[in-house]
Amino acid sequence: MKIKENFSILKGVPNILNLSKNQIDDLTMEDSTPKHAYVALELKKSIIRHFALDKILDYVKNVKTTNDLGIIVNDQYPLVVSYSFKAHSKIVNISPFNSKDLARVSHMNLYASILYAYIFDSIVNGRLRIPDNMVKAISNFWFSMFTQMFGRDYGLTGTYSSKLPGVKFLITLYLLISFFNRTQDKSTYRLSKQYSGYQYEDKEDILRQVDLSDFKGLIRSLSLTEVMPGFNIVKFTTKVHRMFDGIQILPGFEDLARFMSLIMTSSVEQQNIAKPFLNKYNKEAYMLMLNYMKGRLF
Repeated sequence: MKIKENFSILKGVPNILNLSKNQIDDLTMEDSTPKHAYVALELKKSIIRHFALDKILDYVKNVKTTNDLGIIVNDQYPLVVSYSFKAHSKIVNISPFNSKDLARVSHMNLYASILYAYIFDSIVNGRLRIPDNMVKAISNFWFSMFTQMFGRDYGLTGTYSSKLPGVKFLITLYLLISFFNRTQDKSTYRLSKQYSGYQYEDKEDILRQVDLSDFKGLIRSLSLTEVMPGFNIVKFTTKVHRMFDGIQILPGFEDLARFMSLIMTSSVEQQNIAKPFLNKYNKEAYMLMLNYMKGRLF
């Protein structure tokens, strides 16, 4: 698994915030510490109905001992969650909730943020390993998501439905290379063909023109192969931003740890990070990913 350094969709925003412990402390408001978070969640635990609640509450309660959670206000960082290898600390940033005060963050957003940080930390530090065979479920989920979001715009649900294997092929190819660190070569093309049934051979010249370790390369390949002609990053981000009310979902398209963490986060109702309706794109694939993480961590 590769950990993405910077997000190309977000114009270079770093994935990992390697802040020192002192820097984290400097960005922590006096009344917005993990202790305050625990008190807030404990008060609301009767209405937070989620399978990981007891584990997360116990974790936050003991943060004083582990000292591995920073709750910060960083207006320069647009994402709710990150991690610091330098401080060995999970990071929750409440600034994207338009708040500098933890008391003004809804209890569901607070809980979901800490859960997100907990999963992200578990994956980037190798305590939760995402096996290579998970690519099938992720690919099935992305394929359903792309076709439901963009299928009508490109005739994929009607006149041009014959292009659907091409969508599946390119999505799977991107995931194999970008998320699972395979080389962009014929062996990976053949593996993607096994998942999709797409006859890619007459498109090899085009495939060599794009970097499929980068999400923008996936978007470009969908257009250049005429699977989704004219598709571009602006069309993608505009629709995603509108459907998901912001940018928090976007890192999930570029980093495996982010994607899986967001899948888990979306299982929390009434939060604004990863919309709970994500599961509707492909319930079977969603539950396979969720249950894999649930069974190993909770």
